[in-house]
Amino acid sequence: MFPRNLRLALMLTAMFAWTSVVFWVTKTHRPTFTEDGRLVINPPLMEARFYQHSDRRSNSAIKRNRKGTNVNKLFHRKQKLELGPMGNNGGNHRHSFSETIQEFGIALFKDTDPKRFYINVNKSHQTPVDREVPDTRPVDCTSVQYDIASLPVASVVISLHNEPWSTFERLINSIIRHSPPSLIREIIIIDDMSDLEHLGAPLDAYADQYEFIRIHRAKERLGTMKTRVLGTSIAKGDVVVFLDSHTEVNVGWLEPLLYEIGRDHTSIIQPSIDTIDPETFQYSRYFDNDMRGHFQWSMAFSFVPLTPKQKSEVNSNPTKAFKTR
Repeated sequence: MFPRNLRLALMLTAMFAWTSVVFWVTKTHRPTFTEDGRLVINPPLMEARFYQHSDRRSNSAIKRNRKGTNVNKLFHRKQKLELGPMGNNGGNHRHSFSETIQEFGIALFKDTDPKRFYINVNKSHQTPVDREVPDTRPVDCTSVQYDIASLPVASVVISLHNEPWSTFERLINSIIRHSPPSLIREIIIIDDMSDLEHLGAPLDAYADQYEFIRIHRAKERLGTMKTRVLGTSIAKGDVVVFLDSHTEVNVGWLEPLLYEIGRDHTSIIQPSIDTIDPETFQYSRYFDNDMRGHFQWSMAFSFVPLTPKQKSEVNSNPTKAFKTR
């Protein structure tokens, strides 16, 4: 039996060691940025390609209390959206921007400063806005069938502030292509005081082609979290899904989120988020480096390594959701 003073000293030492480990893990697994917005990689466990602008890829889904109604003709367009064979006017040489933005004759390449957008805008504009990305799901996921009629209906809320046109249109195209029409009540775009020319009248005209896209323009600068709260307050779906305006969704992205919330309406669902390189726009699979999305108590989002238990759960049953807390 240890003397009382020795036991107390050992307990204090153990508590200090545990606190130090927690602090170290938190510090080394969270991306940090310099004042000018450049990423600082914290060694030794972080990999740059997973953390570059990780805040630009967050999305999540939460359950709503009030019931929404379904829209059978959700993806009916007021007029047909064509992808023009010619480049944009104003010196742009693209073949896949929507006809709507081409009609306005805006030179989308005139403002591509990477220090402002933190991405290679020129490369984004050179990447087709209707591109197909590889199906990166585990093979087991392709065989999972969901009862679409039993799933809740989603409102997609997109916060938008001075986003390059190509990244934004690529997101909308991917949602339309990869979402069952009966599962999306609406897409709500909260414009957070954008001042880029293409996000004014051209954006209004683009959204007007679709009966399910709504634009709400903030009267003052709100920031990401407040725009999401605003979007939630006007959403009519059963579930609210948050997407950043520079993301892309992949095949089968929505059904698992709605299924898990249907099972437990108190859940906040964090999907497996693939990565898009901000310089090359190459699409990479999420689990290649055994990383997962992580919400802190402040609701800040980052990527952290899978714990051994989580890694075991993913390997044994890749189609099953696991707790991230």
